[in-house]
Amino acid sequence: MGARAQVVQSAYDAFGRGDIPAILGMLDEGVAWTSPGALPQGGTYKGPGEVGSFFETVGSAWEQLTATPEAIGEVGDGRVAAVVRMDGTRRSGASQGWNAVHVFGVRDGRITAFTEYTDLDAPLG
Repeated sequence: MGARAQVVQSAYDAFGRGDIPAILGMLDEGVAWTSPGALPQGGTYKGPGEVGSFFETVGSAWEQLTATPEAIGEVGDGRVAAVVRMDGTRRSGASQGWNAVHVFGVRDGRITAFTEYTDLDAPLG
C-alpha cells in the first residue's frame, strides 16, 4: 500500500476506534469535506473545525456507524479512492446501510479533500 493510501487506511482505523480527534489531526487546514445530502450528515464542510461538526452530526444521527473499506487504492496525482460499505443503527433504532466510494485528496501526509459518492434510491430518513 502506498503512502497516501496508508494515510486513508489510518483514518478508517481511527474511525473504527471512535477516535475522531485522530482523524481531525490528519486534516490539512484547507480541507474540503463533502457528503451527499441524501445522508443525515450530508453537506459540505471546510476546514478541520467544520469537519468536526460533520462528525458531531454523525454522532447525533447514528447510535453506531461502521465504515468497512473493501478496497483502497491510489488513483492518480494525490488521489486515493476507497470502496466502502457503511452500516449503522440510527438513534431511532432503524438499521441502515449503503455502499459508497470515498475519494480523498492527500498531500504531504495530510488529507486535503474528501468526497463521498453514493447511489441511494431515496434519502435516508
